[in-house]
Amino acid sequence: MRWLALHTTVIAMWLWVHAAVGSWLVRSWWLNEGQLHVVLAVALLVGAATAVDPVAVLDRLSLPPRRSLAALALAALPPLVAAFLVRTIPVDALPALAAVVSAYGLAGLFLTQAAWRRLLPAAGLAALWLPLSSHLDIVLGYPLRWATAAVVATALGPAEVTAGTVLAVDGAFAHVDLPCSGVQSLWSGLVVLLGAAVVWGRPVGARFGAIAVAVLAGLLVANASRVLTLVTLLHVVDWPLLADVLHVPLGVIGFVLAVAPGLWAIRRLAEPDVAEPDRSAEKARSWATVAVGVALIATVGVQALPAAERAVARPVTLPDTMVSVVPTPQEAAFAAEHGASVRKARFARDGLRGTVVVVTSRSWLAHHVPTWCLRAGGWTLSGERPVHLDQTLVRWAEAERSGTPAVALWWFQSAGRQTDDHTERILRGLVDDEAWVLVSVVLEGATPPEAAVPLVHDLRASVAQSLEDA
Repeated sequence: MRWLALHTTVIAMWLWVHAAVGSWLVRSWWLNEGQLHVVLAVALLVGAATAVDPVAVLDRLSLPPRRSLAALALAALPPLVAAFLVRTIPVDALPALAAVVSAYGLAGLFLTQAAWRRLLPAAGLAALWLPLSSHLDIVLGYPLRWATAAVVATALGPAEVTAGTVLAVDGAFAHVDLPCSGVQSLWSGLVVLLGAAVVWGRPVGARFGAIAVAVLAGLLVANASRVLTLVTLLHVVDWPLLADVLHVPLGVIGFVLAVAPGLWAIRRLAEPDVAEPDRSAEKARSWATVAVGVALIATVGVQALPAAERAVARPVTLPDTMVSVVPTPQEAAFAAEHGASVRKARFARDGLRGTVVVVTSRSWLAHHVPTWCLRAGGWTLSGERPVHLDQTLVRWAEAERSGTPAVALWWFQSAGRQTDDHTERILRGLVDDEAWVLVSVVLEGATPPEAAVPLVHDLRASVAQSLEDA
């Protein structure tokens, strides 16, 4: 019984350390993830409920832990490392990912080596189930879009790449936006491959890794071919209706052609050895469980340390023709959390009326796509696209609320760069501590792009001058 009491105590400590992860999962996953995440979550929960035998679990917890340095390291170190990292990089996904890895390592202390290896595909699915889409978009989205735009421009010949992910084709612009990056297909492909390994009981090792790499490469090729086809139909042969019809089917066909050979190869992998050796005479090794407990206690201590504070960025000076408005309490609280400054103003000039919100911060966490706030405010957006105004690339979208039309436009600007691409702004924020400004404008009424050129020019000049003075 002493082993059961010791292990139960450690597991209770583990759950306590990761309590915040659970609340973040409920909040973030439910709001931000897609339908495939819902299906995967339900499948994992049902699979866990049907696979777990309470009596067998108690029997394993009543035995001494297995001698496995790998399992011990995975159980003890990830939460401690994540606790240190979030002091300076406050990303909630880090503790969540550490929790999955730690749970897999903790299971390895009580399962046989063969059973632990069989659990690896399920652990991989659990990691993919986490709300990591926005982080994958940041880390992979922009580089993949840049590479795809370069490949398409090379294939088309006369096309050229502007602003990294925008193609100029015969005077028209084609934006390789986030859905065209291929990140979602890569995620979905890994889910399908790991799911097949779980269902068929196939091992995840070097051969599985080689198959996965080949499938992911095929998905990238399929995605680039799809973008090339759509750009050709839209801007070269001028068949927009056909491009609209083929938009989704091309993605599905490419996904199937890339993943199907991988599934066939996984099906042919040899099944792992499932023999369960007798552990009744195994020597007691309490140090393994104690080490995990010590690491969890250290994690709690690190979590209690104050996080590193960032210097609050200086606010931007807006044009004199604008009248300042007090930000909402929610806007002010969000800015204070991330060391940002917020300026909000109303304007009426050149026949235009509207509102501008300017957020200045050195932390990429303070900047987001304005569509989130606009939709939360009751606006419906459509026709989002990149538009050049006075040599400024902005994101432009038609808006409507309660039958009232409007226009939303925004861009991100630093002292030396300007982009309409959120992932590019965040990617820059991962490699330097430069101050960036999000400029978000809502114009009342159905406004043509050319009418907003003077306003954009003045706002961009004010932001540039403020950043230079800082």
